[in-house]
Amino acid sequence: MSCQIETPRRIHSRRRPCRAQNISFACLTLASFLLLCTYVRAQEKLFSATEKTQKSLMEMAKKEDTVQVYAIHQHYDAKTGIATLEGDVDIRFGEVRLRADKIIFNRRTMETVATGNIVLEYQKSRIVGDKLEMNLRTRLGKVYSAEAYLDPSYFIKARELERFKLDRYRVYDATFSSCSQDVPDWSFKMKRATIHVDHYIYLRHGSMWVKKFPVAYLPYWIYPVKPARTTGFLMPEMGSSSRLGSFLKTSFFWATTENTDATFSLEYYDKGTVAQSLEFRYVLSPTSGGNFYVYHVSERPGQRSDETTTLFNNPSERWQANWKHIQDLGKGFKATANINYISDKQFGEDYIWGISNRPQEIVSEVSLTKSWSQYYFSANVKHAEGLDRDIPTDTILQKLPEVNFVGMRRPIPHTPLFYQFSLQAASLSQESGFWDYDTGTDVAIKRATNRFDVYPQLIYPLNIGRWLSLTGRVGFRTTWYVDSSLDLSDLGVEGLGKVKTYSFIADNSEILTGRKNGHIFDKERPFERVVRHGNDIRREIYDCSLSCTGPSVHRIFSVSGWGNIEKVEHLITPSVHFDYIPAVNQSLLYDVDLSGTHSQYWYDLNYDGLDYIGMITRDLWGRSAMTYSLTNRIRAKIVKPDDDGKLKTTYRDLLELTLRQSYNFRYAMILKREEFSPFRSSYSPFSDVMTSMTVRPTETLDANLWLNYNPHKKRISDYTIAATYNKQSWHASLRYRCIDMFRPSTDTSNDDSSYPDTRYLTAELGCKPHPKLELYTTVKYNIEDNLLNQNNYTIVYHSQCWSLTFFAGQESEVDWEYSNGQRHRGTTRHDTQFSLSITLTNVGSSKVPFL
Repeated sequence: MSCQIETPRRIHSRRRPCRAQNISFACLTLASFLLLCTYVRAQEKLFSATEKTQKSLMEMAKKEDTVQVYAIHQHYDAKTGIATLEGDVDIRFGEVRLRADKIIFNRRTMETVATGNIVLEYQKSRIVGDKLEMNLRTRLGKVYSAEAYLDPSYFIKARELERFKLDRYRVYDATFSSCSQDVPDWSFKMKRATIHVDHYIYLRHGSMWVKKFPVAYLPYWIYPVKPARTTGFLMPEMGSSSRLGSFLKTSFFWATTENTDATFSLEYYDKGTVAQSLEFRYVLSPTSGGNFYVYHVSERPGQRSDETTTLFNNPSERWQANWKHIQDLGKGFKATANINYISDKQFGEDYIWGISNRPQEIVSEVSLTKSWSQYYFSANVKHAEGLDRDIPTDTILQKLPEVNFVGMRRPIPHTPLFYQFSLQAASLSQESGFWDYDTGTDVAIKRATNRFDVYPQLIYPLNIGRWLSLTGRVGFRTTWYVDSSLDLSDLGVEGLGKVKTYSFIADNSEILTGRKNGHIFDKERPFERVVRHGNDIRREIYDCSLSCTGPSVHRIFSVSGWGNIEKVEHLITPSVHFDYIPAVNQSLLYDVDLSGTHSQYWYDLNYDGLDYIGMITRDLWGRSAMTYSLTNRIRAKIVKPDDDGKLKTTYRDLLELTLRQSYNFRYAMILKREEFSPFRSSYSPFSDVMTSMTVRPTETLDANLWLNYNPHKKRISDYTIAATYNKQSWHASLRYRCIDMFRPSTDTSNDDSSYPDTRYLTAELGCKPHPKLELYTTVKYNIEDNLLNQNNYTIVYHSQCWSLTFFAGQESEVDWEYSNGQRHRGTTRHDTQFSLSITLTNVGSSKVPFL
């Protein structure tokens, strides 16, 4: 360590503290005294004014750092060992700087006294005061009339600030705030407080003030100042809802270990509901961890409205549980889990998602995955349960388990061919809920099977120059269904009785399929058949495709007067895709036909899309189609100066327009048959003409159009128009969506008026008209229902040390009913919410209801 005594220079006296973010910095700033003490203790003759002493100091200096001392007057008494520095004293060591009018230092006792405009700075924090007393050996001391600014934004004033232990401090008659005003907008005043470094602040006889007015008395308050997670109570939350009423939530956070913590919460609603929740989080390694969450609600009987209690008869004890986990098993293996469970279907709408964000199903899944450069492996266990509010027993699908192994596209040596494959083995079970019109009750049909699927593919790519690309592909799929079973015990079907289990291939399977055994299959050729082996079924089916992209044509235009655009490229790319799947009737794999014995003549029980490849309807199979498209792209070359004045070249797609349509040869063949003549007015081999367009005239504006036109009915099926504008101070988006709900194929009437268009208008706006003000709004309007599905408004006001957020929102939904081909408006449900959130900088936030 070396020391330099330099020519004195003028040092500014006390300055007003600036702005700051972590209260524990109070301890760090005061601890900077410790650094200064250590540095001075290593230099016994630091304050000698003689050249000899200064030279001796330099010889004694350590190699680490340099202590620099500035003073107008320096005096050292060798008898008493007291050094006196006067006149703009400035001592620096690393990032620590101490300034004062006068410093007296006793070399023997290490007692130090600094007086007059004390300024201690460390990094971005600083403390000023009238007097400092400190023992440099014990590193304990006091600062009188202290004013501290602690990074990032804490202001503390105290009559006395004392360090009485190495890790503990006291403040007397102190004021704490994050506000820089002379009279702070908010502050905490205390007669006494103890600061335990990396632990807590213990406040006694404190009060909270707004400007010059006290608003709360805090006889005793503990606040964490740890750099890491800290055990303690969290800021309370309050809010209100028209469905649930006002509520108060208080939480306790427990930092159990360095890698685990838990949060316990209690909620009380003014309508009598009491809720408890527990969240447990854990980290096992940098790539492994998870959390467990459980939420329990005790409702007052009859609390909910009739439309939720009469339909489901939910119990008063309701709950939700969720577990998420990710585990790195090493060598590329990774395990994940996402387990969800709720007590009833209505619970999520009441307490989790709200009215307008309900998912279609709740899914629990555990998976094991492994990736290689050319292969992928996964093993999944899945449980999915539907959340249809109109069917108490909705579809439940389980995959216990499903194992997949996929080989990526790879070349076959010494040939122009490539190959890829997928293998799957799954144990499947399904429980499907249906409404039994004969008995007027909800019934469940259960089935189970073991499914094995093998699907190899051959690929032949061919590039003709740079303008044409051809790709041919053929795949051969074999699927086995082993030990399939069916449970119809809920159906009191005459002739079947209460059948406990029923094989798909039983002797009287014509009752289940509507066909005699000898007429189940369309064909008997390899890879075009469904074959029976005892109680098992094997499906063999192939598919093939041919894709052609090009020839692409383009032209580059030089332009001027278009701002910074120098050149524009117009690129046109056509493409054609053919695909073929033979007509193999696979209805035996997944449906139940009770024609003539039961009103509900057909139950669709497919597990997933793998069960009906090439399906048109239940009785029509196969696909032979051509898809053709044309893409226009206009791309601009933009040259403009950057922030340094250098020219920078960028590219932007000004326009991208794609037209796409399919022609189904299989449809065309079927519709030519006389027995299908009644369907010619409803079906066409031509698909909708699909249009996709994106326009980007500027860097801040995007416009999009998605439109489907039905040439058979000569009208638009559906379309979406969207525009987005993003700028630094504000952003806006507008989306209009129209869906034409065509008459179902089972309705042979010519009147489509019973199924009107469904039109939505969604608008979002966020702006910052003033540096302190932010405005946000989201509106979703259902034009057909004449209903605002979502209507949210948020206003945020920022001050230097606090912010105010006002929120008002409403969610609404109509429960439509269908009967006799007519659509009837049912119950309209609403949920209105108001809240006012106050945030104190570096302290926390609290939400209160706005009534």
